[in-house]
Amino acid sequence: LIRNRIRKVWLLNYSHPDTTIGRHPWGIFVEQAEGLQPLYIYKGASSDDSYVAYLTASVDLDQDGNDELVVEASYRIGTAYKIISSAGGKYQERFTSYYRGPAS
Repeated sequence: LIRNRIRKVWLLNYSHPDTTIGRHPWGIFVEQAEGLQPLYIYKGASSDDSYVAYLTASVDLDQDGNDELVVEASYRIGTAYKIISSAGGKYQERFTSYYRGPAS
């Protein structure tokens, strides 16, 4: 549900084919008759740890008519999860889970 309506959403990554190098901006878009409209755009700083994003789930956790979007952040050697939700009509990152990677 996006704005109280069932909508198709897309998560698009833009990165170098070798995901171990470079920056990895991504965005979540809602499909509308006139094309894809952005809901959330991530443009990480070059100093951030790079990851590729995957849309894992869409569920209305707080029952406000807008789904929270669960995004998997797939790092080179581990994974974290991010919750993207609407506040004041704008989607923002609200939570990031702990990083799960190989044992040290």
